[in-house]
Amino acid sequence: MKKIISAIAAFAVVLSSLVVSPFAADEKTVSLRIEGKSETYFYGDVTTNASTVAELMNEVDAANDNLTITNPTGTYITAINGDKAGSIEPLKYDGWSDIINGVAPSVGIGEQQIKDGDVIVFYYADEFGSHGFARPVADLSKLGDREITFTSDAYAEDFSPITVPVEGAKVTWDGKEYVTDADGKIVIDKADFTVGDHSVGISKVAEDGVPLVLRFASDYKITVTADMVKAEAPAVTEPETKPAEDVPSGDTGYVYFAVVAIIAAAGIAAVSKKRAYEK
Repeated sequence: MKKIISAIAAFAVVLSSLVVSPFAADEKTVSLRIEGKSETYFYGDVTTNASTVAELMNEVDAANDNLTITNPTGTYITAINGDKAGSIEPLKYDGWSDIINGVAPSVGIGEQQIKDGDVIVFYYADEFGSHGFARPVADLSKLGDREITFTSDAYAEDFSPITVPVEGAKVTWDGKEYVTDADGKIVIDKADFTVGDHSVGISKVAEDGVPLVLRFASDYKITVTADMVKAEAPAVTEPETKPAEDVPSGDTGYVYFAVVAIIAAAGIAAVSKKRAYEK
């Protein structure tokens, strides 16, 4: 049904464009991702004549049977596929937000202008409620040491911007699970750190199922280059050293050698005496 309505709407747009084409909005292609409470509801490129995010979301809703976007005022989304805003007691601060090219807009979706190439992400979160929320970024500066650190922008108590580690998040590297430490860091196992592209995901949820981080896109990858994979250094084998024979030293040494000399002299004397006797 949505597709039929969408087709009619598209036909109407074509007809209207024939009359008012000098004033028609420019066609643009944007990337749109919708991250629900526990799954991704939509991810793909959308070609549109919409000028605002609100118009874009209305178009996407009409064109997709697997999406139900509730936007009663036209400027604020209250639910997507049953994930409703204001459902977490007692503050009810949970809801739907969006970022454009990684930045949270300062105006509502009815005023958010879009342009060709924009990357738009809608997500459900209790960002300003009791749960909090993080939008992880992967720091790859130490990737050559097999280390990845995940951080997120946040605000201090005085509302000054700060960067904080994303602790306790589950990270998958080609499906293998790691958990970030107190510094937001994981260390990839040597056997899994191979040259090429690796699929990486991140997630963290509260006990009640509310997401605590923004998941990465399903096609997010990290590339390991040949120079990052360090050859295993050969083990250094120390030459075997035999323990030195116990040789007395100091005053004891002098006595030792003196005794040896006396015994040797006595032996020589005994041999000489024996030979003289034999004669």
